[in-house]
Amino acid sequence: MPAEIIDGNRLAKSIRSEIQRQAKKLKLTPGLAVIQVGNNPASTIYVNHKQKDCERVHFHSEVYRMPEEATEEEVIAQIHALNRRKEIHAILAQMPVPGQIDGQTVIDAIAPEKDVDGLGTANLGNLLINRERVPPCTPAGIIRLIESTGEGIEGKRAVCVGRSSLVGKPAGL
Repeated sequence: MPAEIIDGNRLAKSIRSEIQRQAKKLKLTPGLAVIQVGNNPASTIYVNHKQKDCERVHFHSEVYRMPEEATEEEVIAQIHALNRRKEIHAILAQMPVPGQIDGQTVIDAIAPEKDVDGLGTANLGNLLINRERVPPCTPAGIIRLIESTGEGIEGKRAVCVGRSSLVGKPAGL
């Protein structure tokens, strides 16, 4: 079978349109909060893209940019405040975080039902035992890209290069 280039931009545009249609049916405006600690340039680009995507689909979004020297306790306090807010339905803790902060501890402070990345211990544990509630977003996106080709993946063999907790391990599962 010849190689096929998957047009991720076309698929993303289609997904955004579908999300916008579905969101119009809701009786509320979905809200996303993003926490970025420090000023990693790649993270800033990613966070800005998320903010633009929220605007495109008419979601409420808030970005909390915390200084590089913020403590783990300060970050977790911000997350706990967001967990309590009813108009915030999803929280994303942008990785990486500075060395004085444990990234997994920060992610685990997010209420499992608001863990939009699906990377909290509770959501990863549910993935492991096939009780997926919030799937890890990057591996879910990979699967969506593959499915967009019309090629079935069940029963196929695949190789996941890398074993990071963000992509490799969840994609393998």
